[in-house]
Amino acid sequence: MTIGTDPPDDDLENHLQQSLEDDARKVPAEIASRLAAIRHEAVREIPEQRTSWFAHWQLVTAGGVAAVVIVAVLMTIVLGGDEDLMRIPMTPDAEIAAAQELEILEELEFLAWLEEEDSSAG
Repeated sequence: MTIGTDPPDDDLENHLQQSLEDDARKVPAEIASRLAAIRHEAVREIPEQRTSWFAHWQLVTAGGVAAVVIVAVLMTIVLGGDEDLMRIPMTPDAEIAAAQELEILEELEFLAWLEEEDSSAG
């Protein structure tokens, strides 16, 4: 269903348009004049708002990129080459968990190999 092609939609649109025009004629001339001035002022300011909004986001983006670069440089300077700072000490529980995960991965690889062998043999 396309808007504007059905007769009931056209009738409704025409009725609404006529009602709005009738109501607009009932507005006193002084108020209509003030509304028109306000509307023209608002329309005139739109390009300025777009420019300032775009410039604002350019600064935010540039600031974000600069912050990331500064953090990366500081991390390189502070941690530069000291591998002991980058190592996480493993507790016995962590070592056991890591070994169990390795065993599970090996079992999964073995099961995948078996599945592949069964499918190629059959």
